[in-house]
Amino acid sequence: MFWSTDRIGKALEYGGRDKVLLVFDPRRLRPGWVVLDSECPREERCEFERMYPTVVWETGQSTKLSRLPARDYHGGIGNNDYAYWIPDNPFVALMLIIAVAPPECPMVSEVLGMISECSETEWKTGTAEEHAAVLTRATDTRRLTLND
Repeated sequence: MFWSTDRIGKALEYGGRDKVLLVFDPRRLRPGWVVLDSECPREERCEFERMYPTVVWETGQSTKLSRLPARDYHGGIGNNDYAYWIPDNPFVALMLIIAVAPPECPMVSEVLGMISECSETEWKTGTAEEHAAVLTRATDTRRLTLND
C-alpha cells in the first residue's frame, strides 16, 4: 500500500526539500478499498474479501472492505482516499522517477546508482535515437539547475 494522487502538489506537501517522486501508470493501480453492493455475487465477494481483508463497515445495502489494517480506521473513517496498491510487478507499473534536489545532493547520486543497477531498459515505443535522447536527459544532473 502506498499513497498516491494525480497531482504533484500533494507529493510536494510532505517531507523536506529533497524528494524522490515515483510516477506510476494509473491503469495498473488499484484503490486500497472497495465498497461492495449487497447484490454482489458470492464468488466475486469472496475474491474481494481475499484481496481486501479488513471490513471497515457494513450496512444492509453495502460493505466497505480495505487492504489497510483495522487499526487505521476510527469509527469507520480512515485516511484512505489516496491509498493504492499494485497487484502485479511494480516495476512494470513504474513509468518515471523524479529526483527533486540540487545536483550535489547525495540522494541524486544514490537514485542514479540504483537506476544503473537495474536491468536493461525495455522500450515499448520509440526509435533508438529517441531512447538515447531520453537516457541522456535523464542522467544529466545539470540540466534542471537554476544556474543554466
